[in-house]
Formats: sequence, structure tokens, C-alpha cells
Amino acid sequence: MRMDHTTRTRTTAVAGGTALAAGAAVILHGVIQQDLPRSLAGACLLLVSLTFVALALLHRWITDTSDQRRTMTEAQSQAEAERARYFALEAALEGEHARLSRDLAAKEARLAAQVEAERRALEAAFEARRAELICETTDAVVKMFHDGKLAPAPSAAGNVIRFPAQQPDHSRTREQEVRAP
Repeated sequence: MRMDHTTRTRTTAVAGGTALAAGAAVILHGVIQQDLPRSLAGACLLLVSLTFVALALLHRWITDTSDQRRTMTEAQSQAEAERARYFALEAALEGEHARLSRDLAAKEARLAAQVEAERRALEAAFEARRAELICETTDAVVKMFHDGKLAPAPSAAGNVIRFPAQQPDHSRTREQEVRAP
């Protein structure tokens, strides 16, 4: 049979109380009988039982860890609750981060599509305006040509220096040739 802390304390208290009562009874009996050795024996029994009870209470006071265990159990439960809350918050934070990443990717894709559509619209508007300007310029050139504004300027006779005909000159060649007599 295993005794816990409370059972041992109760047992000690009952034994100590019985020893105290027995010591007091022996002292009282010795006084009534006027027997000094019996009174001294009762006093010694009383002192030993008081010492025994005091030591038992002191031992219980020193070794009683129920308050500390209760405090430790509460601290452990609080730590476990804090740990569970931390993991829940971490999971929520990861979920929020994933959601923000998805939202950011979707927004980036929307913006890329919007920019591409605007680029195509601007290219189409540019090409239309370019074609319009080409048509207007061509019409203006044709009108200016018909109005004579772009007619070629009459060529004025200029002084052209004419070179002599390119014929071989044999006279010079004869002079340069040396003939022996």
C-alpha cells in the first residue's frame, strides 16, 4: 500500500497526538501517585512526541511541493496554450502571406494585360494617324504638282567648259622617241 503525502501527515499527526496524550496521562498518573520517576517518564514521552510532531511538520513544510507543482502545472498549461496560439498565429500568418502573394500575382497579371491592351491600342492609333498623315501628304504633293508649285525649274544655260576631244596625240610621242642616226 502506497501512502501519499496527506496520508503520512495524518498518520504522523494521529501518532503524535496519541503520544502526547499518553505522555500527559503518564505525567498526571505520576503526580497523582506521587511517583517522580513515572512523572519524569511521562515528561520525556511528552517531549519526544512533541519533537516527533515538530520534526514531522517541519519535514512536511520542507518537502511539500504541492504549491510549486500546482504553479508549475499552471505555467505549463499557459506555456502550452501560448505555444498553440503561436502555432495558430504562424499558420494564419503563412496563410495571409500566401493570399497576399496570390493577390499580388493576380494584380500583376491584370496590369500586364492592361498594359498590353493599351500598347496595342496606341500602336493601332499610331498606325491609323500615320496612314492618315501619309494620305494627306500625298494629296498635298499631288495638288502642289498640279498647281505647278513642284514643277521642275527651267534649266538655265550655263557656261560649260568643253574639253577637247579625247584623241591620241602622235606628235608628242614622236618627240619623245629617240632614234639613232
